[in-house]
Amino acid sequence: MADTGGESSLNVDFEINFLDLPHEIIDLILQNNILTVKDICSISQTCTNINNVCQSKELWRQKMQQRWPGLVQRYSRSQLHDWSVEFRKCYVIGQKVGSLVESLSPTYYSCEEVSEEGFESFIQLLDECNAGEIVLNSLMEIFHDQQSRCNLTKKFYAAKVLRNIQHHYLQKKWKAHLEDQQPCNQWLETGAILLSQWCQPTENIIENDVYDSLDQMATQVIAKCPQSIASNFTDDKPTGEWSSEQERTLLETLNSVLFHDHKLRGDENNYYDELNSYIHKVLERGLGIPITLAIVYAAVARRLGVTCQLINFPQHLLIKWKEHPMASPNQQFTYIDAFHQGKFYTQEELPSAFGLPENVFLTTEVFSGIDPVKVYKRMCRNLIGIGRQQSNVGNGLLSLRNALDLALILSPNDVDMLLLSVRVNLHLGINLSWTSHMLERIAELDVSHAPLINYLRNTVEEQEQTYKEKKNKEIIPKMRSDETNKEVLFSVGLVMCHKRYNYMCVIYGWDHKCEASKEWINQMGVHTLPNKHQQPFYNVLVEDGSSRYAAQENLDIPETVSTIPHTEVGKYFECFTGTHYVMNNEKRREFPEDEAVTERIISQDN
Repeated sequence: MADTGGESSLNVDFEINFLDLPHEIIDLILQNNILTVKDICSISQTCTNINNVCQSKELWRQKMQQRWPGLVQRYSRSQLHDWSVEFRKCYVIGQKVGSLVESLSPTYYSCEEVSEEGFESFIQLLDECNAGEIVLNSLMEIFHDQQSRCNLTKKFYAAKVLRNIQHHYLQKKWKAHLEDQQPCNQWLETGAILLSQWCQPTENIIENDVYDSLDQMATQVIAKCPQSIASNFTDDKPTGEWSSEQERTLLETLNSVLFHDHKLRGDENNYYDELNSYIHKVLERGLGIPITLAIVYAAVARRLGVTCQLINFPQHLLIKWKEHPMASPNQQFTYIDAFHQGKFYTQEELPSAFGLPENVFLTTEVFSGIDPVKVYKRMCRNLIGIGRQQSNVGNGLLSLRNALDLALILSPNDVDMLLLSVRVNLHLGINLSWTSHMLERIAELDVSHAPLINYLRNTVEEQEQTYKEKKNKEIIPKMRSDETNKEVLFSVGLVMCHKRYNYMCVIYGWDHKCEASKEWINQMGVHTLPNKHQQPFYNVLVEDGSSRYAAQENLDIPETVSTIPHTEVGKYFECFTGTHYVMNNEKRREFPEDEAVTERIISQDN
């Protein structure tokens, strides 16, 4: 018989235990997004070796990235983080934020706005835990939950908290930015990002994303440059100083990347669109105004080692670049118009190019560089001007409020801005304690406004009394079964169409007859209706953002319905089913019998 010793040796089973794998491989396996955090916690309890692997910082960074995709990007890249500790912190704080948001509706349902006291718990959580980015991200998750028809009440209050908390958090960042005199930290793009975050508090604007976009543009410029220039960069940073000829080559290549490859351009068709003032939107849409396009241009140029400075030019903001340092003062600089594709001008060409008289250029102030604070103030003035032209309906005044609040951080003693802010807050009936404090401050700064201040103080007192009455007002249920309400045909939550004005709306309240004043009845022509004021009237939220009071005979159930894009929908309704809105708990207590009627009407209509 042949010797089979060699053959049997080939049949030996080679068993590889999972624990025999290198820790790096196990770490990579555990990072897979199939495994949840709960899985990792369970696996970590199997043995000491696995437990040690489960302490990996990279593992927990990946798990944070999987659970909160945008949050890791918010963290500072200049600091080290213990990601397992951060994960636990994010989870605990996220749960607390969710509970706090849910507590607001029962407390502030009867009020026009959430009071400052309503935000205190959020601010305390943010400050005590040093968790600004976590709190903001938790609120962003609620507001942007990808379910546009659900959780409407929670989103409604999350938006209000976001504005307040975002401003509280950004105040500290603004203070640090404005006080830091180091040129390397006074980047205009940093202030432009802070301005965007301030003025669009519910937008998830991540600072590092903007920096990455600008870095990428600089990298693309380097790639398109001649090798003689590109070779003088290490890790996309210049290794020395440039000659004037090299700087011109870099800026000409920059023009190609910005205005040809990325298609950045001045928005001549809709110049006063507020989105043109936000740097993240300029990078996203490719449209901007001179000031934001100039900030982008100067930011990328700086990354390339070329110094560009914004100047306060009469018509619109320009950039100056010292191309000829050895020439006479009026010939040293080349001027760049980022609004018009980065076009270069000499000083002599500017009057004819912009249609300005020669004497405008006699003062050196026209060509002086503008410091960062003045740039931000100019951006705020632009947004205030835009905000004053917007409608007062819905969130129409929100842009104005945001820009005014920021303007007062940049110029805290500007009496005109203080007065405008006071008027806006009184018009909306909000922030009354702050408004009262600001009136005292105006009185100290300028005694000439004393009569106006006294009038406004009385208005504040009246509104404070009204606020207290509304907050303490007990909700009295309206019962459809009452004899007086038997003529009410429609119910809360129904989407309706106005027969005369053809607008879509949703009912959020009703009266068995018109409860408006006689003046309103006469002004609105109610007496000309067939049933006059002796018919049910409905409180409706209209698709244009307004709130109206409509007669029953003017409303009809439309053949097709859709969501109503009104900012107050979430105050009264929890979700939209596709056929009607479902009341939240507070509205349901006010109209306890309407839900069944709504469902019956919908089923009959179908």
